[in-house]
Amino acid sequence: MRMSNAKVPAAIRAREVFDNNGSTLLGARKFRGWGHLPNDEKSMHPDKVAYWVYSYDTPIAWVYKSGMAYMPPVRYSKVTLHHQKIVAEALGLKVNPIDWPLARPTMVTR
Repeated sequence: MRMSNAKVPAAIRAREVFDNNGSTLLGARKFRGWGHLPNDEKSMHPDKVAYWVYSYDTPIAWVYKSGMAYMPPVRYSKVTLHHQKIVAEALGLKVNPIDWPLARPTMVTR
């Protein structure tokens, strides 16, 4: 379902599949690839995840089947930083992405 960023937090809390305007932020129940996530954050197995949140093609947060939410401590572009803040608030994560190190460019892998 396409929606504005203002409606995204509720969709994330409900674990709904969504696509914001322009497909820059989306929620998914299926793994869609690692995008630009640094290699040291790819150690978990996608089959243990119930819900993914992507900014462009990179997962910026996920919720394990156990219910635990995780957001990798990696900062990307200004747009993705905005997405991270929206997602962190929706998932109840007490994080401040502006303090995180910038991601180094990586090859996109799926």
